[in-house]
Amino acid sequence: MVDVPETTNSRSSIEARLEIIEDNLQRLLTLMETNSTSCNKMDSHIDFVESIYQRLRYPFTQFLPLFVKTKKTTEFLLNKPECHARPRVPQLR
Repeated sequence: MVDVPETTNSRSSIEARLEIIEDNLQRLLTLMETNSTSCNKMDSHIDFVESIYQRLRYPFTQFLPLFVKTKKTTEFLLNKPECHARPRVPQLR
């Protein structure tokens, strides 16, 4: 004959484990919100840097040939290929 555990003991252990899981879930949600805020701040900083770059791009083109010797490298730096564009992180709701 198989011993069946008492329902009160197994129920209390399940409830204890469920509480631990809920606490862990709450911590994960809090971390995710903090990370989302941090990502938003970084996005705004990157947008700021890109706007400054757009304003200074023309002056850079005047001085760049003095420092970069090959035409191919100059074109690469000035054209800003799509492979260098930063990916957008989807916003979680």
